[in-house]
Amino acid sequence: MNGCKATAAVTGPSLGRRWRLAFPPDGAALFVLEGPFDRAAAMTLRNRIEELTAEARLGLVLDLSAAGELDAGQQGRLLRIVATATLASPVAAVMRNPEALHARIFTAHRELRLWPVPTRVDARLALDAAAPPRAAGDGPLAPTAGGDLAARRRRAVGRSLRWAARSAAMGDYADALGWLELVEAVDGGLPPGWSERRRSWERGRHHVPV
Repeated sequence: MNGCKATAAVTGPSLGRRWRLAFPPDGAALFVLEGPFDRAAAMTLRNRIEELTAEARLGLVLDLSAAGELDAGQQGRLLRIVATATLASPVAAVMRNPEALHARIFTAHRELRLWPVPTRVDARLALDAAAPPRAAGDGPLAPTAGGDLAARRRRAVGRSLRWAARSAAMGDYADALGWLELVEAVDGGLPPGWSERRRSWERGRHHVPV
């Protein structure tokens, strides 16, 4: 994972959080975070992932080890980003405490193709295991067709809405509202009826009787 054909510095405008983006020879896209995984860094990552949807990638590695151990809120940010991404390829997240996120995925988010791992070597192994079988001599994966991209976007929005409702049912209104925020960012708005739910959840988060 150390040899890279091309490397580019990625900095979100006025965000102050720096990502490095590289494309190693193995075909994966590698994002390396230099600093905390806060909301600004998360939104920059989401935007950059969207830009990769037109490219043929064999996997995505997110190196978050510099952020230290991710707390529950940071884990939620990562889950929301992966859930709403339109990439067809799997995602491996290198982090200090992968067991915590793995348990969370296993209990509530099994649909996600996200593998929390401790090292980049483990990330490569996870992506290799998740890759579909390919014949010897096959070239790069074909770019995604527009129709497939639209269908994946609809599925991602549907997943996010289901998980928003699930979090709200468990009383985790902050997480539920975070899912709706991602839906708005991806789809440009909320489906009918969901704005009312959001207002109800906002009242619930502030302990105001509904």
